[in-house]
Amino acid sequence: MNRTSIEYLDFTWNPIVMRCTPIAAGCTHCWHLRMADRLALMPGQLKEVYLGNAPPYLDPLRLSEPLRRKKPAFIGINFMGDLFK
Repeated sequence: MNRTSIEYLDFTWNPIVMRCTPIAAGCTHCWHLRMADRLALMPGQLKEVYLGNAPPYLDPLRLSEPLRRKKPAFIGINFMGDLFK
């Protein structure tokens, strides 16, 4: 999980690695697509997922992150994904 400066959240949590599917004119300026393009430039096994050439990937190491929290927290889920893809 990543600490965030979003006023109503303490953390964001993205256990699913994926690339959104652009479906509207507003997608032209989408922050997620810019971030996915940037992450696709990094070496590693997830490059094809960020490019949209592979299916979404569920990261098993990230799944248990909320369970390791000792204190309650507001967590935003799947900020880097398209939940209904």
